[in-house]
Amino acid sequence: VAQAGEAVSLGSLGSYAGALALLLAATALRELALLIPQLRQDAGFYNGLNLGMDYGAALLGVVLVWKGFGPGGILWATGGVVGVGIAVALSRTLRDLRCRAGFDWTFLASALVIGLPGLPIALGQWVLQAADNLFLAHYHGETVVGTYGVAYSLASMVLLVLGALNFVLFPSAATLWAQGAE
Repeated sequence: VAQAGEAVSLGSLGSYAGALALLLAATALRELALLIPQLRQDAGFYNGLNLGMDYGAALLGVVLVWKGFGPGGILWATGGVVGVGIAVALSRTLRDLRCRAGFDWTFLASALVIGLPGLPIALGQWVLQAADNLFLAHYHGETVVGTYGVAYSLASMVLLVLGALNFVLFPSAATLWAQGAE
């Protein structure tokens, strides 16, 4: 564990490899799982699930850190809760689309062709979001990272409100634009 002022190396992240892999996979799959609810403009489900994943992960992460799991607790909590959210979103999407049971390799191939180019974007977003935590850990220690994480989650409520507004406003504006000036 790096103390304030110590360099953080990738080797020090080795004990978190499993949690980081889960978090990376969940982050990459989250957008794919929420695509159909977003396209259908199912704002209540979409926003509710995002809220549940984000704040559920933050709450579970705090509990796991409190129970002694350290920084890995936040990683496992976030990856796990987002994984549950993905399962909820996919099961609802399959139910809504009346998909039959079985595995469709053709669909998987087409989904991978569409989704895999987004993987570097998801990875980049994750690195960008994690960079502030790495800098804080390097210069100020783990306690500050935990405090920052909770404060960041609470402050992101503003983004949730703006996201909900944009989720409704943008499609409505596009529809009005397509109808022409009145």
